[in-house]
Amino acid sequence: MNALKASRFNLAVPAGDEQLLFNSATTALLRVDGETFDALKSLFPDGADGHRGVPRDYFVAAPADLDGDLREALVTGGFLVPEELDELAVLRSSFEASRSNPHLTFTLGLTMACNFACPYCFEEHRAEHMSPETAEAVRAFIAQRMDEAKAESVYVNWFGGEPLLNVDVLVDLAEKLQRESARRGASFASLVITNGALLTREVAERLVAVGVTRVQVTLDGPAAIHDQRRPMRGGQPTFDKILRNLKAIKGLIDVVIRVNLDEGNREHVPELARLLAAEGLLSGDRAMTLYTAKLTVYTEQVRMAWKPLNQSDLPSLDEALDATLSHLALPTGEKRSVLLTGLESGSCSAMVDNSFVIGPRGHLFKCELGIHDVREAVGSVHPPQTEAPSPRRRLPLAASGTSEKGSRAHDWGSYNPFDNVKCSGCRYVPMCKGGCPKRVLENETEFMDGTCAYWDNSIVRLVTEFAG
Repeated sequence: MNALKASRFNLAVPAGDEQLLFNSATTALLRVDGETFDALKSLFPDGADGHRGVPRDYFVAAPADLDGDLREALVTGGFLVPEELDELAVLRSSFEASRSNPHLTFTLGLTMACNFACPYCFEEHRAEHMSPETAEAVRAFIAQRMDEAKAESVYVNWFGGEPLLNVDVLVDLAEKLQRESARRGASFASLVITNGALLTREVAERLVAVGVTRVQVTLDGPAAIHDQRRPMRGGQPTFDKILRNLKAIKGLIDVVIRVNLDEGNREHVPELARLLAAEGLLSGDRAMTLYTAKLTVYTEQVRMAWKPLNQSDLPSLDEALDATLSHLALPTGEKRSVLLTGLESGSCSAMVDNSFVIGPRGHLFKCELGIHDVREAVGSVHPPQTEAPSPRRRLPLAASGTSEKGSRAHDWGSYNPFDNVKCSGCRYVPMCKGGCPKRVLENETEFMDGTCAYWDNSIVRLVTEFAG
């Protein structure tokens, strides 16, 4: 029998008289009684008490007197691994393998213009629209990617600015991409991220006809709150207009309603839920989904003007909303499945070879947060197309680079969170994967510390919820 050791990714969470044994690399879960856990304590030295760090020379041999069935269960779940196994090397290799897959994702920025003036927006809005000529170059680029990846599915996020300001190009390009996908036997689906002001029933019918399966609209609270946070560029209110549009498209297309939360509006979520429920939007045929998200601070101006939540507040974001929905006899949202990413998923789409953000002028980006700044471009859909240099690994895109001075594009193709000294010693890293890679590459220590604090403060709750 091969010699075994404890996995460096073992966690134990108390659950009454029992213990929940969880392995963050395999997402395996075992529930054991106290007596059984006493025999396994050496494999779970720190419990789940916030000590996420594991020494590089961590080694705990498997107890020699383990019951055979229990030993087999621990091996199957990855709680016990061969002594010679380098678990970090497995994670590193799996992460690299996950970069290449036949499921393609593109975020297409159809315009940098917007009819709203949301003060917390990270983008720099300007009158810049994707032309039909650039849209054709985008189609050709995506078709080439489909062929090279032997695509099984294609997913498109229609993005902006406000993408419906350029709806004719959206509809034409979506129809072509739907056709290109069908020709190759790949499924096609797409989502429009819109502020909702232009989302009339006529527009929604056009979207449905070309394969758009879902729209996301943001409401930051009831009218008095939302209109302060998400006004038109001229300062006019927007809530009533959006609500009329949502009522008009109910049943036609799936709708996700997002609420960006900070300290200024989080207490108003129940009121918004009751209002939307009274309008019939959260029940019946194709009921709309309401969910909350932390307002992310992208600029120092936002930090000074707003009251952002801390990462450690995330576990409580859904509590008030879920309580309200339950009181209204409406289904609550699914729990965030952050423990289910496993080894086969990258931390974000920026890490995937065949995932790109494409700006209105055809610039290629790996992260949507950089779409307004061409210095962050890694290439272009327009010829001439040449390989982008990489010191360690070729970034697999047809890139012409940019002519802009002071480029600050990252070498996305070389980043691997399991090479990060800090992250590689963490028991949560298989799930967290280092957090936002852009923030890590730009050494935003405050954000990274907040990510670590989130896992420290949430791991017991997450494992408990995962256990059901």
